[in-house]
Amino acid sequence: MTAAVLAASGLTVTGALSAPTPASAESQPTNTRVMSPQVWHVYVKAGEQLRVDFRNHSNVAGSTADNQRVRVISPDGAVAKDCTDLAAMGSVCEYLSPAQAADGVWAVETYRADGSTKQARNRLTWTIEPIAATGTPVPGRVWSEGYQMEDMATLPELSFWVQTEYGYSYRMDLRGYRGVNSALFANAFGNVDGASCGSVYQSLGFPNNPSPRGYAPVNEVPGCAGYEPYKLFFSEPAADLPARVALPGGDTTWLIADQVEPTVSRLEFARSDAQLGARAGTVSIAATEYEGNVSLLIDTDGDGTFDGPSDRTETVALVDPGNSGVASAEYAFDGLDARGEVIPDSTPVAFRVAITRYAEVHFTLSDVEILEGGIEITRLNGPAAGRDRLFWNDTPLTDEAWDGQANQKCGSVPTPLETDAANGVPSAGGVHGWNAEGCDNINGSAAYPGGPWGNNRHLDHWAYVDVADDDAVTRTIAVPGVEITKAASASSEPLEAGGTVDYTVTARAVPYAHEAELSEPQTHWGGRVSDDLTGVLDDATLTAGLDTTIGGTAPASPLQPADWQAGSDTLWTWAGDGVPLADEVAVTYAATLNAFEGGAPTGDGHVLNVAFTHPGLEAPPFPEDCVAKNSETCQTTEQLVAALQAAKQADPIRETPVTPGRHSPTASSS
Repeated sequence: MTAAVLAASGLTVTGALSAPTPASAESQPTNTRVMSPQVWHVYVKAGEQLRVDFRNHSNVAGSTADNQRVRVISPDGAVAKDCTDLAAMGSVCEYLSPAQAADGVWAVETYRADGSTKQARNRLTWTIEPIAATGTPVPGRVWSEGYQMEDMATLPELSFWVQTEYGYSYRMDLRGYRGVNSALFANAFGNVDGASCGSVYQSLGFPNNPSPRGYAPVNEVPGCAGYEPYKLFFSEPAADLPARVALPGGDTTWLIADQVEPTVSRLEFARSDAQLGARAGTVSIAATEYEGNVSLLIDTDGDGTFDGPSDRTETVALVDPGNSGVASAEYAFDGLDARGEVIPDSTPVAFRVAITRYAEVHFTLSDVEILEGGIEITRLNGPAAGRDRLFWNDTPLTDEAWDGQANQKCGSVPTPLETDAANGVPSAGGVHGWNAEGCDNINGSAAYPGGPWGNNRHLDHWAYVDVADDDAVTRTIAVPGVEITKAASASSEPLEAGGTVDYTVTARAVPYAHEAELSEPQTHWGGRVSDDLTGVLDDATLTAGLDTTIGGTAPASPLQPADWQAGSDTLWTWAGDGVPLADEVAVTYAATLNAFEGGAPTGDGHVLNVAFTHPGLEAPPFPEDCVAKNSETCQTTEQLVAALQAAKQADPIRETPVTPGRHSPTASSS
């Protein structure tokens, strides 16, 4: 047909193509089409041309959705071709670039004019390929960061090649595949906890997943944006792909890189002013040449081990949103041990970040109705051991708490539902398969609304390279605890009217005792100490104000001296962070016993002073148990007043700071 005849027929055309019909093509898998907006990239070398061919295979009957359009974007970011009318069945979008003067990456995208990413009305087939000067297509140059497709029949074998950011390559073979409308993704995280973006290592149901924490594939969680999707190639990646390329529009991305060993480049702990006395705070982590999950191990009892009954292990997702080679995260540590108990202020805590897996890839199959021959994953480089090993966990899918269609399925159930967490299973030949036997409709029916096993589910599979414990990439820091002592020197025992008491409250670090476990020495400490004088000032008067020294000298900014709590003349507090490890904080003051009134003291006859550590800005009622027994975090002193035999009457338990008259003294003649 001439161009005029083609235009009249509603087909979208370009100028005549000069390239011969290709001997092979980089195109959609046989018996599949695309219905959802998505992006492909293709690397074209100098002297080569780019050929693009999209065709309307068919339209969804009765659909009112917008149609897909096709846009071809050149390496400089300019739109080389925009096919806006592919509504008619059989319509074509073709493009052939001039021979390129330089190597570069092109983008080809399907899109909807209304901006939606949902399925469109038209179904498209596609071919995207560089053409060598000889007219031969060059395979292994086309990739996507996730692929959505519709299939028309069961696919005997469907293969993709997955390239990770730091040099590891995998091949994924899917056998007996029928997804109807399905999607495939590969990345370092798979299904994640939406609150932390860390992998949950399990499959999920949708759209009836009732998880209160928002578990979902990482690509569906807005709060996890910035992670780096791995690249899905439609044939084995070409050997001449560079390590890094520029994308249309100016961004850069990786392609085929050398395998590198990651480094934990930062591990820090910080507390806000409101947390100074607590074990709680923010753990900041960064790693170079790495993106993915790390283990945060917390020695909560300071015993030098990280696997005790009180210790914790958390999964933290490190993400590199700027594609800079440095991935980072912040973890909010709540100051609790594994039993949910508050870690005492005096207990030093150690944090260890461990990278125990390299090349972790999650292969997520979304809404795949049938996979009769199973999945096979083969790592193509790196250590020889475990190259076909694969993991999954479908057990939660049998519980309606995780999948509302758990009891509405038909067809076979994969065996096993869950692989061994440490060893996985060899995937050679295909594993984790299921069929639709007994299903009257693979998309679900009145009898079986859930359809076959993979329908309406995100099935996560993962593989990785083991790292021996001795070779794990780690970094360990410690946060010292804080303890206090309190001393009172009285002019006499018992105190006479006009007698004095000199007080000293001393706070010091409790270092983590296992220095050999640490990557860097402990250098500073911090905490919060308050002193309640209610039980002093009913009988006495302060005659020497607060005097604070740190390491024997007056505090230097940003450290501050102790001061009275706002609105109180009976409670003082010292708080600070960044105190040199060997330095002690000492607060001194003095009180003079009031003159007796009618032969009796002005208060309860007990000069009781209580100092204690606490995490929050507001001092709570002091710990009652320390009145009878001092501890590292609470210290008391008590002097009796002469001429009295103070009998503690009524309820001896103090639930609030001591107040005058709480204990009624019995006076006797002197």
